[in-house]
Amino acid sequence: MYRMSRSESLYEKASQLIPGGSQMYNKRPIVYEPCEYPIFVKNARGSRFTDVDGNEYIDYLLAYGAILLGYNYPPVMEAVIKQIREGTIFSINSELEIELAEKVTSTIPSAEMVRFFLSGSEATSAAVRMARAFSGKEIVLRWGYHGWHDWCATGQDGIPAALAEYFDIINAPRDCLRGVPRDIAQYTMELRYNDIDFLEKILKSAADNIACIIMEPFYFELPQPNFLEEVKKLVHQYEVLFIFDEVKTGCRVARGGAQEYFGITPDMSVFSKAVSNGYPFSMVVGKKEVMSVNEGLWYAGTNSGNTVGLRAALTTLQEVERNNVVEHLWRLGEKLTEGIKFIVNNLGIEGEIVGLPPMPSFIFTSSDKEIKKRQTNTFLCKTIERGILFPKEHCWFISYSHAEADIDITLQICEDAFRAAKEVR
Repeated sequence: MYRMSRSESLYEKASQLIPGGSQMYNKRPIVYEPCEYPIFVKNARGSRFTDVDGNEYIDYLLAYGAILLGYNYPPVMEAVIKQIREGTIFSINSELEIELAEKVTSTIPSAEMVRFFLSGSEATSAAVRMARAFSGKEIVLRWGYHGWHDWCATGQDGIPAALAEYFDIINAPRDCLRGVPRDIAQYTMELRYNDIDFLEKILKSAADNIACIIMEPFYFELPQPNFLEEVKKLVHQYEVLFIFDEVKTGCRVARGGAQEYFGITPDMSVFSKAVSNGYPFSMVVGKKEVMSVNEGLWYAGTNSGNTVGLRAALTTLQEVERNNVVEHLWRLGEKLTEGIKFIVNNLGIEGEIVGLPPMPSFIFTSSDKEIKKRQTNTFLCKTIERGILFPKEHCWFISYSHAEADIDITLQICEDAFRAAKEVR
């Protein structure tokens, strides 16, 4: 029996103390309405977590991709506990910074130098500042999600259509980005993925003041042949820096990130989340020529060198290499995606699996937006009720702790959920 009474009671209490009852909009129950959604967690281990009402879930959200190896993964947890006993933050530098930097530069193709931060949003914003300082130019071209800071919250054309549609799907108010000064919007321009002609048009018109392009290597849509290569070639032709946002993809599709998988080495890259298996940590890496600009830039992040994040990242990278983690993610991801494809084709569902196997997603493709929305909600409701947590309008994630049995259970439950979604009119 699926229970929600304690979660609901806690949420009512939290709403009196915390705006919206949650520290992150996407963790509010309104995102999943009309489904009943697990709001408060009790504990987590491996590929699963248990909520405060005792419901257990196989998790494919994994703290929005922050968990790569598994919740409470013993080698990382033990290394962090040992580090805490030695100290977490100091008045001077830690030798651990050098040890981690050496590991990073031997793992990630674009990493000749490294700068550590705490969160993905902080690191993408730092990368943009570095690019502006290096180039002496101001405008940022972007594609994808890069965090919540002002520079990427809007652009010259206002809220991008894709983001506005996303806000509608997760039941967010259209004015949820208010508070961003209007003048900032003139310095950010939105690109179109897989549209090299559109990029060239922008570069021809404004390259004299474009500092960089920052983009996710892919999301739901995969790059067309030679698209990423053409982007790099084109932006360099116009003396614009090329930055990969690998906050989601880092250590998932390959040890060195999507740049290793696609064979494209950007000027700078941003990593966070999975690279430290969920502990607060992020980093900007890049060519020495570009990264050296930091010698003359002022940052004052007291916790940027905290040893908890550094130790977690170092141990995670070691585990990824030692245990062939990426191969495991691909193998189970392929089992999941192929199973979903079979079910969908067999049932005649209007929808498709998108992305790559280590971080896929399923989207319903009905041309009727209302039917598509109801089918999505029905699928999520049915899977949540039976102990599978998929994110809404977001990529799914596989962890090293997911097992064959998890995938088998997931496919059984998904088949029933797809049957229910097919009945939606």
